[in-house]
Amino acid sequence: MTPLRREWHELAFGRDIVWLDDRYRFRSYKLRKTRHRRGRETYAGSVHPSVQHFVDAVLLQDEDPKFLAAFRERAEEEEWPLFAHPDGELVSVNYVSQVWVSILGTGAHIARSLIYDILFAISEDAARGGMILNDHQSRQAADRYIGVQARMAAYEAAARERDEIFEMFENDPTAGGFGSSSDH
Repeated sequence: MTPLRREWHELAFGRDIVWLDDRYRFRSYKLRKTRHRRGRETYAGSVHPSVQHFVDAVLLQDEDPKFLAAFRERAEEEEWPLFAHPDGELVSVNYVSQVWVSILGTGAHIARSLIYDILFAISEDAARGGMILNDHQSRQAADRYIGVQARMAAYEAAARERDEIFEMFENDPTAGGFGSSSDH
């Protein structure tokens, strides 16, 4: 969906997430820790159409899909929670991350890392665009992620170059380098 934050267990239809233009979108949502900062923009995240059927399933709860539009409307009017236990009880603050741990072996923070990793593979400028997707205000977080990825990419590139040089010497007996039997 989007990199989840600790407080996102409180998301509710109608208040925070709405059905608009054939997509679930966040509306007027600001992270609790930054919502009062001057100039703070609301989070413009949305659910990608390829996975919105998971949100639909939360609303349908085994009902016929023909009722989906009515359930969306009712959920927004009554502000149903996005995350709830099967018995309807609200989930705790760590619930979403605990689900990630049980399935993926790591918490929801990994989603932010994945976004930076994927975008860094495109370019450093694209990785900076990850700030928007990750809802990061300062460049420090992006620089930290990018810095780690840049070091890894630079190391891999240097290791490939090194291996090519070593292979060149090993495969060329006149080079007198590694693997050569000459007595230079």
